Amino acid sequence: MGLSTSTATPVRVGLVNLMPDAALRATERQFLRLVQGTPLDCRVDVLRATLPGLDRGPAVADALASRYVPIDRLLDADPDALIVTGTNVAAADVSAHPVFPEMARVFDWAETQQVPLLTSCLASHAWLQHRRGTVRTTLPDKRWGVYAHRVTRRAHPLAQGLPFTFDAPHSRHNTVHHREWEAAGLEVVATTTDGEVHAAASADGARVVCLQGHPEYDTASLLKEYAREWQRAGAGDRDVPPVPRGYLSPEAQALLAAFRWQATRARDCGSPLPPFPEEAIVPLLRNTWREPARVFFRNWLERVARRA
Repeated sequence: MGLSTSTATPVRVGLVNLMPDAALRATERQFLRLVQGTPLDCRVDVLRATLPGLDRGPAVADALASRYVPIDRLLDADPDALIVTGTNVAAADVSAHPVFPEMARVFDWAETQQVPLLTSCLASHAWLQHRRGTVRTTLPDKRWGVYAHRVTRRAHPLAQGLPFTFDAPHSRHNTVHHREWEAAGLEVVATTTDGEVHAAASADGARVVCLQGHPEYDTASLLKEYAREWQRAGAGDRDVPPVPRGYLSPEAQALLAAFRWQATRARDCGSPLPPFPEEAIVPLLRNTWREPARVFFRNWLERVARRA
């Protein structure tokens, strides 16, 4: 049940966007779509900030200066909830990264002020390491693609209205296992069908929500990431990237197989890579995770609004 429009006041959400330059704007747009485009009986206002300790190019730094506020100004605005995105940290132990102390300060502020906190991917791992000293585990292979999930706690507030099985994207080299989230006092709400945790949350469905998956992703997010990985492979910075699992139609797979063959030959010969066939593949993609993501975020925002 939503809030009454006669009494509802705007919900103020602080978005702490830590994504690298290439994905910063897309991540901002994705979370804005989920928190402002999800049907509620109240308006959601978003204040954007980032944190020091991240390398930024001049163009992105200028954009941040014009559209984002310093983190202390965001916290002084007394938001009703915070969303902290992930960023690229390869090491399993995230505590040595320059952004970690500022992330820890934001986590402590949210706990002290009893402000609901939703963390995404690396930020979820950082929250757990700060809270319990738990260092995430590096996976043998990157978990990358669209995976089938199941609800593990049907009665949890965030699971209301979710289908028992649903899809969600993942893109990560590291993981935290089921028992570690529960040891931190959270309930595992949903996992992939092979047991990888997608979402863990406090019992009230608001105070702390940690996501390892990426329900916010656009339809083409994984494809664009795959194209960036090929750019790195062409420059010799990585091996030939694997194709994201569970994501592509047979027609899209055929187009990528042809590109992969041509690109591998070009890379081996030291020639420029052929053009990536993004425009041809995008119309062949199907988004199977958007509606479950909306349900999940609506559940969270409704509980945030009740606390505001």
